[in-house]
Amino acid sequence: MVTPLERMYNMFIDILNGKLLPSARLRFDRTYLTVSEIAQQFYCEHKLCLMYKEGKIETEEKKLGTEIHEEIFRGESVSITELIQKVLTSKIVIATMPIVTIYEDIPIVGIPDAIIFSDGTVSHVIELKTTSRWVGKVFTCEYVQAQLYSYILKREKLSNSDVVVAILKVKRDLEIDNSVRIKLFKKVHELSNKLLSGAEHVSLRGDRYSIHLYHYDYSIESYLTWALGFWKMTREEYVPLSPGKCAKCEYRHLCKYAKLIMKKKITR
Repeated sequence: MVTPLERMYNMFIDILNGKLLPSARLRFDRTYLTVSEIAQQFYCEHKLCLMYKEGKIETEEKKLGTEIHEEIFRGESVSITELIQKVLTSKIVIATMPIVTIYEDIPIVGIPDAIIFSDGTVSHVIELKTTSRWVGKVFTCEYVQAQLYSYILKREKLSNSDVVVAILKVKRDLEIDNSVRIKLFKKVHELSNKLLSGAEHVSLRGDRYSIHLYHYDYSIESYLTWALGFWKMTREEYVPLSPGKCAKCEYRHLCKYAKLIMKKKITR
C-alpha cells in the first residue's frame, strides 16, 4: 500500500519531469507554481513580474538569511524510503522536504523549513523568516506562506489532526549555535501546549527573535483562489504602491511604480 508520503514524493517527481501539467496556460508559461511565489503575491506582484523579466537579484541580506536557515534546520540527508520508515517508527521526526498538491489543475510545490511528524502524522509546520527590522511582526505574505504549507499537507492526507502553524522570525545578525537551535524548538513546543489548550494565537517575543503560533486557517483556500487569478491572467497584477516597500526593493531601479513613488516623495 502506498503511503501519503510516498504518493506525494511520486507526484513531486512527475511534476519535475513534466508529466503533470496545468490544463490551461499560466503567466510566464509556468508549468507549476511554488508556495513562496504565491506568498510573494501578497507583498507585490509587480516584483514577481520583474523577477521573471530581469532575473533574480541576489543581495547580501538574502545570502545571510539563507545561511541562518541552513544553520537552524541543518540535518542529515535520507532517501524517501528511509524518511517513510523514520516517520512510521519514530515518536518525533523533523524533516525538510518538498510537498506538492494539484489545485484547480495547477501543480503547486513548496518546501517548508521544517515539518514535524508526531506518531506518524504531521503535527507542526515551521517557517523561518529572517529580518533586519520587523522581528515582532508577521506580514500577510509570511502568514499565507506558512498556512499554505499546512493546507497542502492536510489536503494530501499527511495530517489528520489540528496542525500547529509556527512562524519564527529572527534577526539577521543572530549568531546560531546548537543552544540557540534547541532553545527555539523548545519554545515552539512550550507554546504549542498553550495553543492546543484553547488559545486562538500565541506569540513570544525575545530580544532578537519572535515566535508566532496559529491554528490551521480554514479560509486559506480563499487566499489561494485570489492568487491564482494572477497566474491565470484573469485579473491585473496587484501593486501596493508603498513607499516603505519600494524604497528597500532590490528591483526599485527597474520598477516604474517605485520610480514614480520616489519622485513624488522628493517633490513634496
